[in-house]
Amino acid sequence: MAGVGSGLPAEAAAHDGWEEVGTKSGVRFRHAASATSQKYLPETMGSGVAMLDYNNDGFLDLFFVNRAALREPMPPGVQPDKSEPRYWNRLYRNHGDGAFSDVTEAAGQDTTMRLLEVNWPSGGVQRLERLKGGQVLTVREPG
Repeated sequence: MAGVGSGLPAEAAAHDGWEEVGTKSGVRFRHAASATSQKYLPETMGSGVAMLDYNNDGFLDLFFVNRAALREPMPPGVQPDKSEPRYWNRLYRNHGDGAFSDVTEAAGQDTTMRLLEVNWPSGGVQRLERLKGGQVLTVREPG
């Protein structure tokens, strides 16, 4: 009785529910982290991803946040190094058909973000404009 009550055809309900689509999608992001004996917070946390429509075509694109090269120990005032491509954040353009392409270099690694708008669950909205790339930014909900 597969599919009964699920709203799916019997052949769809019989599927195990998971299908590997990463290879077909074109998303090739790979998290890269430095390993030090210091166990700095950035190296123990995973990467992050945001869904946004960066090119206003109506499709949600993917922006992956990656780590950076760390020194051991990190000297005071020295920033983690993201100059190697394996440490770059990655931007993938959604083509609207399940396929994505890496547009990181075309979009520019060290560019200024025109606008970052944060919509908080409380209903508040924050707009941050002209953000320089390559910086650490912490955004907290006001209040």
